[in-house]
Amino acid sequence: MTLESIRRAGRCGKIRIWAGLATALALGWTACTAPDDGERADAPGRPAGGAPAAPVTVRQEIRPELARHIAEWGAEGVFVMYDEAQGLYIRSDGEAARERVIPASTFKIPNSLIALETGVLADEQEVIPWDGEDRGLESWNRNHTLASAFPASAVWFYQEVARRVGEERMAEWVGRLGYGNGETSGGIDRFWLDGGLRISADEQVEFLRRLNRGELPVSERSARIVRDIMRMEETGTYTLRGKTGWGMIDDVHHGWLVGWVEKADGVRYFALRIEARDLEFPMIEARPKILRAILSDLGVI
Repeated sequence: MTLESIRRAGRCGKIRIWAGLATALALGWTACTAPDDGERADAPGRPAGGAPAAPVTVRQEIRPELARHIAEWGAEGVFVMYDEAQGLYIRSDGEAARERVIPASTFKIPNSLIALETGVLADEQEVIPWDGEDRGLESWNRNHTLASAFPASAVWFYQEVARRVGEERMAEWVGRLGYGNGETSGGIDRFWLDGGLRISADEQVEFLRRLNRGELPVSERSARIVRDIMRMEETGTYTLRGKTGWGMIDDVHHGWLVGWVEKADGVRYFALRIEARDLEFPMIEARPKILRAILSDLGVI
């Protein structure tokens, strides 16, 4: 895929959105649908797919050496991880972890929850027909369901979902979920792309933790469906769930890769944010490689 084809896929004013790249391709991991294992999102003290979490004292570590994996690509950014079993936050930069930027396609996580909770989509298999407009990405140019649009990161699908939810209900739900700054200005189908919504790496991690722990004000069913469509990779030792995001503000790339790793000894929630000023920055390639390098350093994978 060329940079020009990506630009054509999502250009608006100063901000160009590349959120539509298929997640499986962008990560180099196989996207699949997790089986219904009967886990309850609202089960007290039990994170889905992980060991029961004992009460712990939360500790904080700043690990600036982790940023070298981002710097090696000629970029800046931040990595945040919360090890639930250890009660340990690890950040490459404490100040950068609190900086809010556009969520881009990481907003597809709450958008999916909202679609299910409002009844805009009955389930992950309900089809929204493609409108026939060629958006420059083959993976977008077809009918989609929640289960297919999420890994394909099909922006048009989620824009239609947002329009069906409507401005009033969307604002109410974004606030209810406690997502970022809660701002939905800038258009019902653009606010997470180039509107007013902003979120930090710290806030991404906390939102994901609440989703997996059953602490969001949503049904167990909706939480389970969203956890399932977030599934990226499963091995004999871990399961990884997550979502990418990629946008551009004032000629600066903002890339996200957020999610969590489930292992027998607990869950690690993470948020990787990358900033790059090179217009040709290889975000698709960089995100998964940086994440793997950092998680490997930390002994997570």
